[in-house]
Amino acid sequence: MSSIIIASFIKSFLVILFLGLLIYLTLFTENLVTKILSKNYGTQIRLNPFYSLIKLFTKRESLPDYAASPLFFRAIPFLNCFFALIPVAVIPWCEPFLIYGVPHNSEVFGNGQGTLLFFALSSLAILTVLWSGWLAQKNVTILSSMRAAYREISCKIPLLMIVFSMILFYRSSDLNQIILLQDRTQWGIIQQPLAALIFFVALLAEIGKAPFDTAENYYELNGGYLSEYGGSQTFFLILAEYVNLVVFSIIFIHLFLGGYHILPGLEWIVVKVPGILFSLQTTSLIIKVLILVALYTILKLAIPRYRHEDLMAFGQKGLLPLSFLNLLVVIAGQYYRTFGSLF
Repeated sequence: MSSIIIASFIKSFLVILFLGLLIYLTLFTENLVTKILSKNYGTQIRLNPFYSLIKLFTKRESLPDYAASPLFFRAIPFLNCFFALIPVAVIPWCEPFLIYGVPHNSEVFGNGQGTLLFFALSSLAILTVLWSGWLAQKNVTILSSMRAAYREISCKIPLLMIVFSMILFYRSSDLNQIILLQDRTQWGIIQQPLAALIFFVALLAEIGKAPFDTAENYYELNGGYLSEYGGSQTFFLILAEYVNLVVFSIIFIHLFLGGYHILPGLEWIVVKVPGILFSLQTTSLIIKVLILVALYTILKLAIPRYRHEDLMAFGQKGLLPLSFLNLLVVIAGQYYRTFGSLF
């Protein structure tokens, strides 16, 4: 029992360090790609991407007198960040490793249902959106929170449909097993290209990246459901956005890009240097995440932003039927693979 508790603390510490490194590199990559593509080099490329967040953290917080619950109002940014961090516990970062001679999975909490648990836990963030708008007790914040929650739901449903189709395709909801199957055959993006495309587009809308960054309209106009928050409260809200960006990118990688397995062509390093597999797997995962972040930034600079109603219509009339069609095709394929005939 004590060894399990110690192993959980060790894995939690490693996961927090790894996630912090990924967020730092994500901010740096986004800043670097933006400066390169916009040709705005200035005197130098900023080496501290946390500069803007640190500046926010030092500013004064706001607490309106008309807030429904001052204590709950102050807690919302922390709850938002907490709900963004909870799904990290079910994500594997590398192959199982030994702690005191006992093999342990890299995820902090693993019971073989990592994919379903991830989306169940990540859905809790919708509650903070609704709470933050209601607590401010203003018409604009309440309406903005309802619109934002509806936008997230309209994007979450196609994501879940694709996840169900991938679970049926791989016949497992265990992320480690899904990654292992891709390593033995082909990456999911090759086997299920339509599912990968739908998931990627819905992912952009879910994490609020261009051309579906409708939340940016709130920041540019009146702040939307976050208009009454400032200072360190905004720091935690923005930090939660980057945690979501990194975590959902890792889920996409696990389902469609081979997960944490090393990049093709590097197998000879493992043969010549025993014990380096852990470092290569985490490095491969970091590289894949940064490639996705660079792609997000390129799309942000290249594609005009959708309007809010257009985004919801696109999710309900475009992504949802396509994801349902993909699910039906996967069900038919699995039925044919099992029974040898569709009829």
